[in-house]
Amino acid sequence: MNVTENVTEPGGEQDRPRDDEIQAFHNRIRAADADKLELVGDKEPLSVLEEEYKAGSPVFLAKLLILKQSYGAIRRARGDGNCFFRSFMFSYLEHLLVIQDEAEVARMEKAIEICKKTLIDLGQAEFTFEDYLAIFVEQLHGVIQGKETSTSLETLVERCRDQYVSNCVVMFFRFVTSGEIRRRSEFFEPFIQGMSNMSVVQGAVLSVMCGAYGRGK
Repeated sequence: MNVTENVTEPGGEQDRPRDDEIQAFHNRIRAADADKLELVGDKEPLSVLEEEYKAGSPVFLAKLLILKQSYGAIRRARGDGNCFFRSFMFSYLEHLLVIQDEAEVARMEKAIEICKKTLIDLGQAEFTFEDYLAIFVEQLHGVIQGKETSTSLETLVERCRDQYVSNCVVMFFRFVTSGEIRRRSEFFEPFIQGMSNMSVVQGAVLSVMCGAYGRGK
């Protein structure tokens, strides 16, 4: 009796990696490269970007010249999926520390309480985000000098590079983002449903989960 098996010759279709396997492979490479960088880098002159992109797009180089009119240096953030939140966190806190804007700190404290109430009103249990909120408030209070809790710029850099502190602040920012998406669901609905079959609420929840379980973990 002849038995026919569904076996493909070497080099055939079954030997080829699936698209998800290829994507997972590239993700592992990017993650390995990202881990070599600090969460927040040292200050570098903008000229380093000119050197890196001198053979690149003339449009990009022209924009660098415009940036140099207002900024003298850059800091790189680890490209782990949370680079925007980490960059905003450090830039905002550094700005407050340098100019000592107590009025802005007070405004942010009020905004945090509004965010907290919004999340609770949307059904978010307070215990799920209160620790992350407290870590951010601690960093916020530290930027004003002359207090026992005051921090120097060097200490701020160290804290923003600390995996625990940085990830906690990122998670708080993700909760705030999630709350804003849900609060203004009609505005965000076309952006979320236009890319997937998720509802706005599911998209908002996913924005938090990406920070807790995704590449930024």
